[in-house]
Amino acid sequence: MPPRSAFVTGVGRGFSILYGIATMGLLVGMATLDSVPGVPHWRLLMSTALIVDTGTLIAAIGLLRQRPWARPTFIVALCASIVLGFAYGLATEAFAAVRWAWIAGLLGSALLYGWIIAKLCSAPIRAEFGMP
Repeated sequence: MPPRSAFVTGVGRGFSILYGIATMGLLVGMATLDSVPGVPHWRLLMSTALIVDTGTLIAAIGLLRQRPWARPTFIVALCASIVLGFAYGLATEAFAAVRWAWIAGLLGSALLYGWIIAKLCSAPIRAEFGMP
């Protein structure tokens, strides 16, 4: 296998830290909150977020270890994160006061995740994971 690129290393490390913290935060939030105001199905939404975050964390660690399954799993997890972000924003009124900031942040993260997905689908990155 070719050596790991700085891009894969940076994405793997960054997302391992980011989603490690997010997963722990979700666990604490689910254990301590009775409900989220304005979200009728908050347990379903939070459980889905926990599954996506845990999957993203595992895939990010797999990227660092250059596991062949990690690249497609990470791509799927980023797509699910984008969809989950939109679902959360549409399901809750918690962001009603700052909807403009939420929309800007969500669009920014969707663009960033889209760029990461495109880069992970490029030929040099696929070659790092033994894909033609």
